[in-house]
Amino acid sequence: MVEPSGKPIIMYTSPELYNTDNKLVLVDALEVEVCIQQCVFKDGQTCSDATVFRLCCDLMVEHDLDVPHNPQEAIILYNTLRDAIYREL
Repeated sequence: MVEPSGKPIIMYTSPELYNTDNKLVLVDALEVEVCIQQCVFKDGQTCSDATVFRLCCDLMVEHDLDVPHNPQEAIILYNTLRDAIYREL
């Protein structure tokens, strides 16, 4: 792991030493807990609709599409699958 140069903990805890303002915002732990409880965490399935997920998997096999390895490939895959689904409608 590459650590930043300087003294980040001092910069974080004592911003006045570096002629800057303290940008920390205090947050109530209960509010954070409520937010966590209201979140919907996904399981291993990347799509919330099981039918659409299965259709996308089938289309990927049918069209010999690979799982994306970077954001650009993900956009291309999304557009390809979206177009294929629209053609099937």
